[in-house]
Amino acid sequence: ASARTPHSPYTLTMSILTTENYINACAFVMAAYGLQFLLMPAKIITDHFKATTSAITLFTARGTAGPMIAVAYAMHKMQDLQFTVATIALIAFLYPFNAKYGIFQKLKCKYPMHYVPEGLMTTLITTGIYLLAQ
Repeated sequence: ASARTPHSPYTLTMSILTTENYINACAFVMAAYGLQFLLMPAKIITDHFKATTSAITLFTARGTAGPMIAVAYAMHKMQDLQFTVATIALIAFLYPFNAKYGIFQKLKCKYPMHYVPEGLMTTLITTGIYLLAQ
């Protein structure tokens, strides 16, 4: 008989949920959104909102790609949990939560598609807060 102790699901989850993995996941999300804003801004806008895209909207969306990709790189290189959580919270406030709750302007979100960034950002924020509390 083996004296091996079976791993609980909690132990497995905690071994995967490390600060490094969290930061790298956030960096990946930021890079993915940045590339989407760069390569297909009209698709992001029309998938998530009942709106059309003008030339200035596409210009602004593409301009957002640079800072998003730069932030992804900074997250990955710095491996700073506080910076990552604060940045994700700020971006969540300015993008999906602003769109959902009309903080700065009222937008007509398309559901269920807009649940994706709302859920993703909520998960990243709460996971980050959990890791900060450790």
